Amino acid sequence: LKARKAGPAGPAAAAGPLRVGFLGMPVEHKGWPVFARLAEMFRDDPRYAFLHLGHNQGAAPGVDFIKVGGPGGQTMAEVVEGLGLDVALIWSLCPETFCFTAYEAVASGAAVLTLPDAGNVPCFVEAGDGVTRGVVLVDERALSMFFQDGRALSLARSRREPELADLVYSRMTADLLVGDPG
Repeated sequence: LKARKAGPAGPAAAAGPLRVGFLGMPVEHKGWPVFARLAEMFRDDPRYAFLHLGHNQGAAPGVDFIKVGGPGGQTMAEVVEGLGLDVALIWSLCPETFCFTAYEAVASGAAVLTLPDAGNVPCFVEAGDGVTRGVVLVDERALSMFFQDGRALSLARSRREPELADLVYSRMTADLLVGDPG
């Protein structure tokens, strides 16, 4: 991540409910059922708005879908920043070796909520470098309580004043394996 100054106040400073997003494929091992239950539980709570950002829409009451990607479409990071998303739920049920959505969320100013068993995601969130990237919660019950008692509101962009960053991509392992000269 390469830090940059945030632009003029826009969606990041907007009033309204805490914008909570699920980024990517609505599949079980990425935590979609947990997000869907959370959205259902708090769908009538004016403190929160739930959004699914991805290419394929998952069915969940109380969740607004925003299509991301495709030919000529915006990147996930651009959409997260443009919407002023406050929080991204990265609730991987299997250990992630690397999680692009966590980096895209943080680079775009969103905080990450995750669990201890999500591989490198909790390590990234709690890097110990003084940057608030989010919160690691022990389980789904703790996640629900985090929203119920309002502690989730502390992750609003207007309270955190996040530093935005640019993702700088380098060659990937697959590129090296196939001998891509790029």
